[in-house]
Amino acid sequence: MGNIGSPDSRKVCEMTSDQLLAVVVIGKNEAKNLPRSFQSIRTIPMECDLVFVDAASKDESCEVASRHGATVIRLCESRYLNAATGRSIGLEFVDAHWVLFLDGDMALQPPFAKRIPIMIEETPGRTTAGFVGSYTNVYPDGTSRENVLRQNPDNLRASTFGGAVLLRRDSVLLAGNWDHHISSYEELDLHMRLRVLGLEVNYVPEAMVVHYTSNVRPWQVLFRMFFPIGRSRQRAGGIGQVMRAWHRRRALLQLAWLYPEPFLYLSVVLLGIILGGMPFEGARWSLILVPAALLVMALRQRLPLAVVYLSFPVRILLGWFQYPREWVPRYSVYSRSDNSG
Repeated sequence: MGNIGSPDSRKVCEMTSDQLLAVVVIGKNEAKNLPRSFQSIRTIPMECDLVFVDAASKDESCEVASRHGATVIRLCESRYLNAATGRSIGLEFVDAHWVLFLDGDMALQPPFAKRIPIMIEETPGRTTAGFVGSYTNVYPDGTSRENVLRQNPDNLRASTFGGAVLLRRDSVLLAGNWDHHISSYEELDLHMRLRVLGLEVNYVPEAMVVHYTSNVRPWQVLFRMFFPIGRSRQRAGGIGQVMRAWHRRRALLQLAWLYPEPFLYLSVVLLGIILGGMPFEGARWSLILVPAALLVMALRQRLPLAVVYLSFPVRILLGWFQYPREWVPRYSVYSRSDNSG
């Protein structure tokens, strides 16, 4: 058993510094999805090493991953376990120059898989930290939603990335690795830290992954955002944990500069509310400012984010005090003999 970044952790995978690509898959109770995910990884037309980081699953995820040739790292149970934990530890177990991160319920798509060797060979420059493509969500009822991340196909620079992304290993380590203290918005956190270093993630207009996920109703999403209770409390506070992490680095204003949209929007709404409590002139200004802010968001096709941003004050406050700064994840290297007998 070990801690993240322990000296012996990278000895588990006997990779050389010439290894170009490794794939890190994370998951919890994904035994049914993992075969599809691993089969999709085989469509990459180059040799790669495979690491699966399991978040204390209760099913046969570790056994399935081991049968598919993955080095399996089993995280010890903790209420703080999250996606960033798996990715950060997974990165410590690979020595390849590039790392493709995937979630266990995702399937890599051939258009992106076939371009991986080209992207690695023809990387524009050292300022390119990685690549991300288009995501498609597929729901249990058979419906789907494309371009989940709302990437602009005309913009080379990715506006965001999620759980599936191809990154330079040295760039991620230079930025400080994934922050295992952050329960959600961990991709935003890493993306902004890369940008601080002058590194960018490029958008590739190709189908990258299909994400097989549950279809949560809008009212359920809204309720969890504004009234985070039970199991949703930890994830709801992710944006507050990001703020706390940047505050600890004395870089909170830098985060606001790099990610200004929610702060500007909330400032306009707050100003409108304040003016609304003033005499007639102030009330008239409030009737202009708040609809104007909504209109701007709508014109940018980001109206749903207006509602998300309105929940930020509650979630920032919640997550600020949830940040487990002293927590260190524990893990063990899985062996198929662990299940014998």
